[in-house]
Amino acid sequence: MKKWKDILKMIVDTILFCAKNLALRGSTEVIGEQNSGIFLNLIELISHYYPLVAEHVASVKAKKTTTSYFSPRIQNELIELLGQKVRNEILSNVREAKYYSVLFDCTPDASHKEQMTQIFRYFHITEETCTIEESFVDFIESHEKTGNGLAAEITEKLEKDGLSISDCRGQGYDNGANMSGKYNGVQAHIHSLNEFARFVPCAAHTLNLVGVHAAEVSPLMIAFFGKVQAIFNFFSSSTLRWEKLMETLTISLKGNSDTSWSAKKEAIIPLHRQIKEVLQVLESIIHTPKTNAVSVCSAKELIIQIDFSFVCLLDFRCQVLSLIDRENKLLQSKNISIDIAAKKMKGLKASIQNLRDVGVDNIIKAAAETAIQIGIEGDFPLKRKRKVKQMALYEAEDDFCRLSPETDFGSQCNLVFDSILTQIEWRFEAMSAVSSDFDFLSGHSLSPKVQWMNLRLKPKICLKFTRQI
Repeated sequence: MKKWKDILKMIVDTILFCAKNLALRGSTEVIGEQNSGIFLNLIELISHYYPLVAEHVASVKAKKTTTSYFSPRIQNELIELLGQKVRNEILSNVREAKYYSVLFDCTPDASHKEQMTQIFRYFHITEETCTIEESFVDFIESHEKTGNGLAAEITEKLEKDGLSISDCRGQGYDNGANMSGKYNGVQAHIHSLNEFARFVPCAAHTLNLVGVHAAEVSPLMIAFFGKVQAIFNFFSSSTLRWEKLMETLTISLKGNSDTSWSAKKEAIIPLHRQIKEVLQVLESIIHTPKTNAVSVCSAKELIIQIDFSFVCLLDFRCQVLSLIDRENKLLQSKNISIDIAAKKMKGLKASIQNLRDVGVDNIIKAAAETAIQIGIEGDFPLKRKRKVKQMALYEAEDDFCRLSPETDFGSQCNLVFDSILTQIEWRFEAMSAVSSDFDFLSGHSLSPKVQWMNLRLKPKICLKFTRQI
């Protein structure tokens, strides 16, 4: 009995080590063979220093025993037992704390199944400390997409875990319509079951959605990011072209992303700082002997696309992206509180509004200076005037067709500003409301005098909070 207990303890410790971030199995399940995987290789390594394990491994190799505890089935059973032990411990702590918040998010896995992650936030109180814990509990295979269906899956899982939905005090999801919808989202259905389950959207994901939508407000903005990606693709698709580019640049170019706002900043900043060098490399590719015709044509096409409008948009996007990216990183820090996050969003909104009020004249002037340095025309390309058939009742010409290029560029930039300002307003409405309701508990409000004033100003909120406690 002692022998098998020691062997099992060694196997469990090995599985625990691998389960942190290593794949257990390889292409063969026979210990001692090549490609047998990390689990079996690690057991063989341990056998070099422990006679009991060495004896057991030798018996398995010589097929003197049919009981090895090395099979994938045993590994899976032990992992499941260990996971269940951890899961039960977390759920026990949640029940002991009584009140909790839930966080759910969906993503498809490698087998193309939709998995929903289940995370709890709760107070963990011991004799010495009181901490806020955030613990992953389970993966739930989801078959729903609607807010009602996802809410039903969440409540069913909470019941299975032995938790009451009436003890839920918060819910956190991304800001997708099916999760955060005011009437048919998951948060609305959970809130209808428990009015104290306040919804707080993921701030970083929400800000990312603000930026992504602002990049799609007009064909001009969509085409701009397409040009940025085309420049990166031209150089990255050839090792020779990339090597030639990196001989000139100090910062590597990055690819654009359709979903990550930070990736857009990382793609534009290097290009903005080194646009002159990029043009020089494109020119050298054109004039290099023996360059294939496809590369020459692609380089010429990219040079044509890098015009004054493109340079203006580079400067414009750098300003907007830098503001949003700075706040985005702050929102992802571990120690930020909801009141600070709400203030950061107000500050970002004020900064964007200030950029809109200032206008784009400074951007155009800076772009004109850059155009002189890189050797391109410092004016917007003139568009062919659209002809409008004049009817007998029309007394005036179409004024929209007579907008100057500078005015048209300014209106396109204002579309971006307005999109960001509008979306910050409504996407962060729920977070701002929670921050405002519980502001009397924030650090700057905890002095006795200020706290008493806040209690008098917000009696209904304080009464609701006291009922929750």
